[in-house]
Amino acid sequence: YYLFDDFSVVLMQPTFNQIGPFCEDTNFSLPTVSVEGILGTWSPAINNQQSTIYTFTPNGTELQPTQMMVEILPKQIAVFNDLNAICYGDTAFQLPTISSNGISGTWDKKLNNQQTETYMFTPNAMNCFETTEVTIEVLPELDFEVVSYCKENKMYAEVKHIGVESTNYTYDWTMNGQSLNGNSSLVNLSSYTDVLLNSNTLKVKITDENLCELEKTFTNFEALLCTIPKGISPNGDGNNDFLNLVGLQVAQLKIYNRYGGIVYYKDNYVNEWHGQSNKGNTLPSGTYYYTIKTKYGEELVGWIQLVTESK
Repeated sequence: YYLFDDFSVVLMQPTFNQIGPFCEDTNFSLPTVSVEGILGTWSPAINNQQSTIYTFTPNGTELQPTQMMVEILPKQIAVFNDLNAICYGDTAFQLPTISSNGISGTWDKKLNNQQTETYMFTPNAMNCFETTEVTIEVLPELDFEVVSYCKENKMYAEVKHIGVESTNYTYDWTMNGQSLNGNSSLVNLSSYTDVLLNSNTLKVKITDENLCELEKTFTNFEALLCTIPKGISPNGDGNNDFLNLVGLQVAQLKIYNRYGGIVYYKDNYVNEWHGQSNKGNTLPSGTYYYTIKTKYGEELVGWIQLVTESK
């Protein structure tokens, strides 16, 4: 026989191993069997957006329910507030390794400063950190050329933009190290005779509304003579062998003999006439007359003396 003089009945409460914490949006499940092997159900429904206290109700009515809190950690996303468009070919700009909200990480590829691309930023600490996509816009490339020409006996240099057009450019001209006045795509070089040499170095820097800059240097930039020669002597000595109109931007040249007949004709003339007719024959010495139409709408007339050596 066994005798018990004192005893009590205790209701069993199921126990569970703690789960979590989990990152926001992480799918997880609650165990349906306790450490003691007790079956039951949980309430409320799983919420992976915020920390929640869940209650486990055993299937047996004689057992006590139990609770567990599952912590949900909010996702941290790298934010970049200062990544704006960059100028084409910008070598100073670099992709930041720390975001505006203090998250350090790495990018999936190197910066391409010649083309708009999307980059993926991966935080160094991966616990509840998300990757971030950032698109870096590369602005169109600036390009230009400088043409020089004569108009109304003055010499000009002018920027001709290639491709992208804008009305908000600023211009900075320098000739032989001296800054030229004005902020225009057109500069009157005849106003700087004290600066001009036979061979010059011309620099032009343009800046657009996005503060993108491009500077070009033109060496051996000739100071054009904006006068039409009064005579040529094509004898091969290198002096006045051709009718040099390189600075006038000639659209059409006609040369007449003293009877008014056209002996030479050339569109887009530069310096091709050395006393020959259109058929290539050498013209006799004498006074000839010309009409010139420039690409800038000027029409010029005058005479020129041709001196050829007799054989």
